[in-house]
Amino acid sequence: MSSLEAIRDERIAKKEKLISMTINPYPATLEKLDDMEVVLNNFEENKVVSIAGRVMSIRAHGALIFFHIKNGNDRIQVLLKKDKLNDQFDLFVDTIDIGDFIWITGNCFLTKTKEKTIEADNWKIISKSIRPIPSEFYGLEDVEEKYRKRYLDILINSETKKIFDLRWKVIYQIREFLNQQKFIEVETPILQTIYGGTLAKPFMTHLNDLDMDVYLRIAPELFLKRVLVAGYPKIFEIARCFRNESIDREHNPEFTLLELYQAFADREDLMNLMENLFKKLVVENNIEIFKDIQIPFERISIIDFINEKSGLNYFDNNIEDFANYLKLNKMEIEKGMSKAKMFDAIFKKFRSEIKGPAFVIDQPIDLSPLAKAKDNDERLASRFQLLVNGLELCNGWSELNDPIEQAKRFKEQEEHKKAGDKEAHPYDKDFIEALEYGMPMAAGIGIGIDRLITVLAGAQTLRDTIIFPFMKNIN
Repeated sequence: MSSLEAIRDERIAKKEKLISMTINPYPATLEKLDDMEVVLNNFEENKVVSIAGRVMSIRAHGALIFFHIKNGNDRIQVLLKKDKLNDQFDLFVDTIDIGDFIWITGNCFLTKTKEKTIEADNWKIISKSIRPIPSEFYGLEDVEEKYRKRYLDILINSETKKIFDLRWKVIYQIREFLNQQKFIEVETPILQTIYGGTLAKPFMTHLNDLDMDVYLRIAPELFLKRVLVAGYPKIFEIARCFRNESIDREHNPEFTLLELYQAFADREDLMNLMENLFKKLVVENNIEIFKDIQIPFERISIIDFINEKSGLNYFDNNIEDFANYLKLNKMEIEKGMSKAKMFDAIFKKFRSEIKGPAFVIDQPIDLSPLAKAKDNDERLASRFQLLVNGLELCNGWSELNDPIEQAKRFKEQEEHKKAGDKEAHPYDKDFIEALEYGMPMAAGIGIGIDRLITVLAGAQTLRDTIIFPFMKNIN
């Protein structure tokens, strides 16, 4: 029998002992409970309080036991005295382990070292743990194990917990910022009969009741634009999206995307909004690596950037020139790959060099089937991407609202799909009909929440910021 199995068996025996004494180790109700944070922030000696939490450490000194219990980010010391608790003291010794959840009530006092402590008058088990916390047994050092058992990683690793504390706080701050700007939060379908909103490979599933194939959304864009048609001028959604693509430092098949749309606005308005939002998050969370951030951010022409890095000009070189470049640099050429997609592949090769924050602007219109062309050059999209430390944090543009032009773009994408491009945008007849009723001039932006947190937290990979990243099945 392994040491872990022996410990588990021992804890199960302790659970059975509690049950034999008619003590429920998993009660359904709890007595009076005070908020631990309030107790700590308004600590009063001799005040009687009742708190609950997980036992994180135990130090026995003969007839005294000191232990710490934790609830969320709050932690407090508890003292048990044998001459005061008698049998309850012995029961604690015999049945309680690090990792158990208990309820205690008692008097507040300060130790000689001024540590806030509660001297227990009574305690009760409220959840018996069967497995030992890894840091108390064998540690949690394997990276894959940390991702698979994130609940343990957060529990024992304060740096991991800081990342997720930051994530939840940032999402709240984003909502607060947008609410102040009078944006309305809406919800759109995750299951879609026609996926769309960007160029990506979808996941497919089957709806049994209607005997039809449906897709998990790759983006909420086309439904959010329908909401613009409905008359809401400022809208946003924090959406779970799904793309059947690579899993790497920058990608997870399931991810969180903030999309927002503003009527009677253009890309400059949303670039300004993005600058102000990013700076707000940096300042309010005291992000040291961006303490000297200045706005406006640098603007970089993607055409000039790729020309500088590869010697290729999107409008002067043909598809064969781009294909040859990919071959010479041992880059993958997919079936039916258009010149625009090759151009984008080259950009992804070099974008890590853009430390930013900087907006990459004026993408080829061929690569932007949902964006409006620039007024002074119809070859270029009125589009922008925010790059920070080589990561694309957002993608936005002035929205195409001409239904005839949008239908033409969809037809061109259909031709790419027939040629083998699995990421080409499908033709969405219903969306074209919605546009024909009239969509206001608008601009939209998609912000990758996972990437945003990765940058703000100084994390190495998206998987460090997604609480349960997708993992290969090892069973």
